[in-house]
Amino acid sequence: MSDKLSTEAIKHVINEHESTGVTLTPRRARAELAAILKRVEEQGELVEALEDQLAKLYTVRANENEAKDKRVEEQKSQSAVMREALRYVEGELLARQYAAGEVGIYRRELERIESALKREADDD
Repeated sequence: MSDKLSTEAIKHVINEHESTGVTLTPRRARAELAAILKRVEEQGELVEALEDQLAKLYTVRANENEAKDKRVEEQKSQSAVMREALRYVEGELLARQYAAGEVGIYRRELERIESALKREADDD
């Protein structure tokens, strides 16, 4: 890698150091450039690792949201089933109350007729 460094980059490193009063040889400039490139490479790897972690976090978040959406839909479905069952039970209860009311009416009518027949029998 260091033998492929361009002459311009080496000259740039030498000029930068000379502006601070430090003189570098071309060999030392190459070493400085190689160290800089190595740090940039390491930072690039770190950025890639962080990007991978971020992608994993987004995936986990998306999966959690999807699971939550499924739970909400399931709860809505269960609520709808329960409401329908409640309506059915309510209808059955009303029907039984109505039937009980009719039985009560027939029972009272039967008691009235029995009472009338008993009075007629007592009158005879």
